[in-house]
Amino acid sequence: MSIQDIIAQLGQGMLTSVLIYALTLIGAVPLALPLALARGGKSKIARLLTGAYISFMRGTPLMLQLLIIYYGPGILFDSNIWGGGANGRLTAALAAAGIRTEIDEREQSVGWKFNDCELRGIPVRIELGPKDLEQGQVVAVRRDTFEKIALPWEGLAEKIVSLLEEIHANMFAMAKAYRDAKIFPAKDFDEFRKGIDEGKGFVRAPWCGETACELEIKAETGATTRCMPLDEHEVVDGVCVHCGKPAKKIMYFGRSY
Repeated sequence: MSIQDIIAQLGQGMLTSVLIYALTLIGAVPLALPLALARGGKSKIARLLTGAYISFMRGTPLMLQLLIIYYGPGILFDSNIWGGGANGRLTAALAAAGIRTEIDEREQSVGWKFNDCELRGIPVRIELGPKDLEQGQVVAVRRDTFEKIALPWEGLAEKIVSLLEEIHANMFAMAKAYRDAKIFPAKDFDEFRKGIDEGKGFVRAPWCGETACELEIKAETGATTRCMPLDEHEVVDGVCVHCGKPAKKIMYFGRSY
């Protein structure tokens, strides 16, 4: 990108900023004058209402105000007044429950979008078509099991929150089971070698804790110390898996592949 292109983009950005400021000023003056008159008027109710409005606008973050303005109508009514129809209503309900959403409006095919969701690891894909609208439901697809679940509109946000928690727990359990299946206990060096060479995971073994011993293990097997479990190092029985000296620690060994 040349310096001329950078200057042109900066100039365009400045013009856009000036335009936004001008539009804000034009829209703010008609709103500010009635508020100022009401705030300084004799009506106690008008002063209280305008004071509450001013306190809210001054005391809350701009992002929160934008969320309320954009998503509020979708939560209170059946559709979002800012557009989007059912998509807007769905997005508003999920946003109110603290769920990040993204509406895929790209021109690619449905199959391409589904595959892209899986590649990106999106935990729940929600499908919403004409038949789903007629039946008052959406179809949620789990990323971990690829199961399709029909969910009614009523209480949808709570069901999605529960589904996300279930997916999280299931993925954690799957990962833990996979990790545990790749841990091989060893009491002697033959079992150690077998676990490293054939298991392609971690070997759990008693170790003397000496650096020289670790270097010898690395030279003979390519494995190095990876993790020392804090709940297992206090009580250690037996001897070191390599040198035969009294074991001081339980250690997990592994090799990079």
